[in-house]
Amino acid sequence: MRGLKGSRKHATPTAVSDTICYCDGEREIGTMELFCSGCCKWFHGRCLKDLKDFYGLSFMVCYVFHCKDCSPTSVETWVAKQANFSHMCVTVLANLTAEKLKKDGFHKPGEHIYFKSTFLYGSMFNFAYNLNRAKWSVYVLGNRTIPVVQSCIGYNKLSYSWRSLKGTKFHDAIGKKYFAGGYKEGDILGCLIHLPHDTVHPGPSSQYLPPSNKDLPLINFKHNYFYESHDEVADVVKSLVPLKESKIEFFKNGKSCGVAFTDIYKGFYHPAVSIFKNATVRCNFGPRLHHLPPGALPMSARVEQLYCMQSTLRGITRKMMKVIPIRALEDNYMYLVYSEKDSKGFAVDPVEPQKVKEVAENCKVTVTAALVTHHHWDHAGGMSEFRKIWKSNDVNVYGGDERIDHLSHKVDHEEEFRVGQMEVTALKTPCHTKGHICYYVTNPDCDSRIVLTGDTLFIAGCGKFFEG
Repeated sequence: MRGLKGSRKHATPTAVSDTICYCDGEREIGTMELFCSGCCKWFHGRCLKDLKDFYGLSFMVCYVFHCKDCSPTSVETWVAKQANFSHMCVTVLANLTAEKLKKDGFHKPGEHIYFKSTFLYGSMFNFAYNLNRAKWSVYVLGNRTIPVVQSCIGYNKLSYSWRSLKGTKFHDAIGKKYFAGGYKEGDILGCLIHLPHDTVHPGPSSQYLPPSNKDLPLINFKHNYFYESHDEVADVVKSLVPLKESKIEFFKNGKSCGVAFTDIYKGFYHPAVSIFKNATVRCNFGPRLHHLPPGALPMSARVEQLYCMQSTLRGITRKMMKVIPIRALEDNYMYLVYSEKDSKGFAVDPVEPQKVKEVAENCKVTVTAALVTHHHWDHAGGMSEFRKIWKSNDVNVYGGDERIDHLSHKVDHEEEFRVGQMEVTALKTPCHTKGHICYYVTNPDCDSRIVLTGDTLFIAGCGKFFEG
């Protein structure tokens, strides 16, 4: 590691004790343990000397504890702190994770657990890359898009690996002899994955192009937009199909170790490494590889291929319905919903119409309607300005309450109407206000479906009942 002034000297690491507590034991994840603020060591709840009547929870964090050696009075002290929401979340999520690990059979006392790193770009064709500086126990390679995070590679049907110890290869938790002696610190490893692709008869585009995810719900989290997907591992495992003539081959210091796996499952693969204890691995994805097999490409070339594939995907994918959240006032949101097929859409609760207009112009969308959920000023207070921008002859204003300004069409429960290519169903929800309406929107050209709930329902709960 280079120093601050360019020095190449390596600092000698200090020895770190693997033991904890008075008993010089190991961590027991899932049991009640306390962390000493003085010596920064963990102590088992059963080994406490002075806190005999102490009752606590596993993974609790809202306390200050000093062991006998760190306490000024040589007596163990424990002071509780007021738990806030983040403290409760940490405790609950950590306990749930520990219980899940126990059920999966991957619960092991101690701090030495597997750490898995899966890299971003996946491959569908011939790709190779190098790994070097392997210490302790290391697993490398081919990992499907849905990994089991708390396990080593090769644990299930979705990954293939080569272990440093004895050179064993693993797939679906079954180890087999592969390369005697394995590999050690300083060895340079390579991996070639070969996935045949028929360019003349490629078949459906879903088999060789990454999914567009445009039919998934669009989530706005901290001003970043994500498509929400769920990893249904059981469904993926059932749909696995072997790809004939496919293979994974490993290399050690530039020489082939032989083909490790053949007829692997069809799909997208990502490079992955799982390490144990204080292992260190450095990866080289190209473009410079010294012993590149004939016909193979470095993983760095995958980036350019993805650009081409995704551009192609945008051209052949079906036109979807899009929802764009627009920040309004200080703590509110408006929405622009439109169909990509005809670029026509509607605004939802446009309390600041000028912002809606700017977004619509940037997206080249024609606003043909406004859907107002209820009459409160923070949702319907901008309708006068809305009418100045969009005239009544061109744009309809839908709502369920006559108290909404410039209302042109009062809707009833389960009334259906169309806005461009989209079909809208009004659902009367007289809770937050007596005239509150939720809108269920579908697009016949795709599977997208949304419900616009206004102040009836939030992520954290329901809205306050003022009139309902």
